[in-house]
Amino acid sequence: MRKSRANGSRCAGKHLSKGGEMTFSYDFNKADWMAFSEYYLRHSALHRRWRFWSRFGFVPVAILFLLGGFLDPQKDLGWVISFGIVGVVFFFAYPRVYDHQALTRVRKDIENPENAKAIGRQTMTLLPECIRVCGPGAESTVSWDRIVKVVGTEDHLFVHLSAAAAIVIPRLSLQGASFEEVKARFEQQVGETTPAG
Repeated sequence: MRKSRANGSRCAGKHLSKGGEMTFSYDFNKADWMAFSEYYLRHSALHRRWRFWSRFGFVPVAILFLLGGFLDPQKDLGWVISFGIVGVVFFFAYPRVYDHQALTRVRKDIENPENAKAIGRQTMTLLPECIRVCGPGAESTVSWDRIVKVVGTEDHLFVHLSAAAAIVIPRLSLQGASFEEVKARFEQQVGETTPAG
């Protein structure tokens, strides 16, 4: 990210100006960040894979305890049955626990003072060759070919720069252009918007 220039920045300009430029602004807040994180966790193949396979780490331990209990007839089998029930509950409940832990980490990241500069009023200019985003104290430029995909939900556009990173454009605080105009411009440059499913 480059430091924002003063009033000479291209971030300042007319909305929907000539020459193929489109300028609009929006407020990016913690709820928008959380919305993208929840979307990512629901749709990430890596997260789903970890979520599925991590619960199997408990299975070998459970099998050893169960076998140990059944092989030694002198032991009380009540604890073995209890341990088996706990193992089954863990196996089916762990994906929810894993999701909760992931969202807790995201909330910590959002509350981190280092990330406060990402929150606030953003001005985006869509140019024929790139996107320019100006936020509190920073300006960045992204070429169109760096955009992996654009995902549209009812409330947001997620402009993916990678599988786990995106520019989030919220519908509610959008000013200077309608949500449909912004979506249409991204579709014109990048291709069809992927619906969030």
